[in-house]
Amino acid sequence: MSIRILLVDDHTLIRKSLRALLETQPDLQVVGEAPDGRTGVRLARELSPDVVITNMSMPDLNGVEVTRQILAEATGTRVVVLSMHDEEHIRRESLEAGASSYLLKGCEVEELLAAIRAAAR
Repeated sequence: MSIRILLVDDHTLIRKSLRALLETQPDLQVVGEAPDGRTGVRLARELSPDVVITNMSMPDLNGVEVTRQILAEATGTRVVVLSMHDEEHIRRESLEAGASSYLLKGCEVEELLAAIRAAAR
C-alpha cells in the first residue's frame, strides 16, 4: 500500500524535483501539488493524503498555518515541514502546531524519506 503525499511549496522547481525523487520509491505516491498554502489546505481536504510536505514561507498561508488548518480538518493526515529556515522559534512553532517533523531543505534524501514514512505510521 502506497503512502499518499501532497506537496505544498510555492517554488515549482522544488515541487517537481520532490515529485521526481519521491516517485522513485515504490511505497510513495504523490497525489497532488499546491503552489500556495490555501490551495494546499483545500487539496488536503479533497485528496485526503497520508502525508503533506509543506514549505514554511509561502503566499496566503505560511507552513505553520497550513499545518494547523490541515490537522484541524483532515483526520489521519500528517504534516512534514520542509524549510530553509533554521531558526529554533520557527521549528518549535511548527511542531507545536502539530507537524510530525521539521526538516531543513539541505537535509539528506534518506532523512526526508524516513520522516515521511515515520509520519505515515
